[in-house]
Amino acid sequence: MKTYQKERIDNALLFFSEKHYTKTKKYLSQTFLYKYLAFFEFRNLKSAGDMPLDLTYKAMERGPVPIEIYENRENPNYFSKVIFEQFQTKSGSGYLIKPNGKFDPDYFSEVELEEMNILIEMFAQKWVSTAEMSEASHQSIKAWKKTYTNSQMLTLTQ
Repeated sequence: MKTYQKERIDNALLFFSEKHYTKTKKYLSQTFLYKYLAFFEFRNLKSAGDMPLDLTYKAMERGPVPIEIYENRENPNYFSKVIFEQFQTKSGSGYLIKPNGKFDPDYFSEVELEEMNILIEMFAQKWVSTAEMSEASHQSIKAWKKTYTNSQMLTLTQ
């Protein structure tokens, strides 16, 4: 992965984790993070013809998952601006994404920043559950449904 691309990803993770926490007073769960990233990339793909973070998505049960992030979430040195903190629940375990750096907007265009803010306004609400956000992604990201049904890798890149 190129350094510039990694910085963009780190800053996107920080943006969504900070803004989500500011609005909801809850740390961002990994499922919410993956949804924010998928919406950001797939909406941009639809409107501008490219994927701003150039992540590779795997179709999993709850929706598209960026495998570069999923496979590195347990590596404490991989992400420079967020911390993936594991937690246990009655039904299993998960990760909370906690901000740990300073966001640099220079890695994004005005249009990208506007789109990221729109997603925060739409989904960073105390009443929006993981299930509701998952359903929204299933409805709007049609490639996930087809790919998950066929159990194949969803690789949408430029």
